[in-house]
This record gives sequence, C-alpha cells and structure tokens, in this order.
Amino acid sequence: MAMITVLGIGPGSDDLMLSGYQRYLDQADLVIGSKRQLGLFEIDDSKQKLLPKLSRLREFLQANLNRRIVLLASGDPLLYGIGNWAITNFGSEHVKVVPGISSIQYLFNQLGLSMNDTYLTSSHGRQPDFDFLLAHQTVGMVTDQVIGL
Repeated sequence: MAMITVLGIGPGSDDLMLSGYQRYLDQADLVIGSKRQLGLFEIDDSKQKLLPKLSRLREFLQANLNRRIVLLASGDPLLYGIGNWAITNFGSEHVKVVPGISSIQYLFNQLGLSMNDTYLTSSHGRQPDFDFLLAHQTVGMVTDQVIGL
C-alpha cells in the first residue's frame, strides 16, 4: 500500500474534481497542501499541514512514510506537477497518484478545442524555448507570474 497519495484536485472547484477524491481525504492521517488547497476541504486542523519548501517536504515525508499522507496537487499531478517530484524522490512503491483535471484540459474544453497533437508544457521555474514552441501548431502551456500572466 502506498503511504503517500498525491491527489489531483483539479482547478479548485468541487464540480471539477474527479469522483472518489473524498475517500482519500477521509482515510488520511495527514493532508498536506497550500493554504488555498486545504481551504477547499473540511479537514480537521490536527490532520492538515501547510506545504513547506520541497527540501523540507522531502525530509518530512521520509520521516513519516509509516503514515497515510495525502499530498494535494492542483490540476493533474503528473502534468508538470508534484506527482513527478514525489515518484522521483520516493519511488512508485511509496507513491500513489490520483489524477485530476488540469487547467489546460479545462481551458481546451471551455474553448471547444481538441487537444490532439497539442504540445503541453509549463513555464514554471523555466525559460521556454519560444522558437521551439512556435514550431508547433498548438501549444498548451501552464504559465506563472513571470511568463504569461
């Protein structure tokens, strides 16, 4: 059984979360997320922890692998998300990833655009290669405070 469940919560609205997410929260010994993420749910104060910097999170999770921990992830945890980080740091034997709807999926749906042949990327913490991006017909990019706001 995985000790860390990375739970994709979509763009942050009940109607955009996949069904079944609540059971992971109910079974958790501890739920870790940002203030905004934790605020979406009714979780007892004793069961929640604010998301620290990743170096501290790694240390905390390593010391608590015997507990059932849910790590909240905005959007889809494997689309430039914390799910990749968790698997890299703890291995798939200790991490279960529950997908969520990404903001890119939501946007394409709202615009009625197909995602077929779309190049998906993120500008979080990186400088995109715009020449490379412009070589693609369709690009879906999660942006940050620096690029794309």
